[in-house]
Amino acid sequence: MELLARIHFIAAMGPFKWILVPLATIVVIDIIFLSTLKFRNQTNDGDRFKKGLSGLLVLGSMTAAIGMLAQILGIWKALSAIIVATDVSPQIVMEGLRISFITTVFGLVTFIVAALAWMLLVYIPVRRA
Repeated sequence: MELLARIHFIAAMGPFKWILVPLATIVVIDIIFLSTLKFRNQTNDGDRFKKGLSGLLVLGSMTAAIGMLAQILGIWKALSAIIVATDVSPQIVMEGLRISFITTVFGLVTFIVAALAWMLLVYIPVRRA
């Protein structure tokens, strides 16, 4: 049942899931890669670590922005359908609004994870052996 709810969560993002899910996956992979560099004391490996940190914030920000854009476009599409419809119940409108928040929440959570990882990777010192 839990797996079905998770699949429904992703499916409810509409076509933007093909952008948001890969971006979130890249953020997680980048966090793992940067953590590996940092804790293996390889942060002096050129600018790779610094560029990776910048990329982490950019990808997180892009995911949040795309999530918000997807919500705005979803609400716009819903309002266009409501204008054409003759009878719309408030429950249907509220369910549509609730679903429109999925992409924004997904994008913002991804951004928060990226920002927290960035902060930890920048400010946690590594013990030198």
